[in-house]
Amino acid sequence: MKWIDSHIHVDQYKDEEKSRLLKDVENSKEIKGLIAVSMNYQSCKETLSLAKRYPFVYPAIGFHPEQSIHKEECEQIYKLIEDHVEEIVAIGEVGLPYYLRKEDEDITIHSYIAVLKRFIELASKYDLPIVLNAVYEDADIVCDLLEEYKVSRFTSIGLKEVKRQ
Repeated sequence: MKWIDSHIHVDQYKDEEKSRLLKDVENSKEIKGLIAVSMNYQSCKETLSLAKRYPFVYPAIGFHPEQSIHKEECEQIYKLIEDHVEEIVAIGEVGLPYYLRKEDEDITIHSYIAVLKRFIELASKYDLPIVLNAVYEDADIVCDLLEEYKVSRFTSIGLKEVKRQ
């Protein structure tokens, strides 16, 4: 049986660890590939670059929600998706902040919902799966957006406590 790692931040590894990881996957008889998710614009660019060099790295580009939103950076990522839609396998990692809001109660979720909505719109437009990060009380918000835009292909880091009737 061959495996695909469906969520790994390859670009976040230190150079030596990254080289070892990529060599191990390249030589593996069991691992077919890695879906490399992104954190921010620079991460997206590096993930795309890795995918060009290593055919077993499948890029997913997005904006990780556990960081401050920079509107210009998000716009760059939306454009990157549009420009590289034929090269990417998913949009991700995207979602709503959980730990960030626990650390700072002044952070509001509204701007994060707007960013997530745009990523879900792009996933719908290009029929791409989406790699999500949304936990606990945010799960219903995310599920509602997925339903609204008819996105049914996704992986989730922590869609917990969804209350559906």
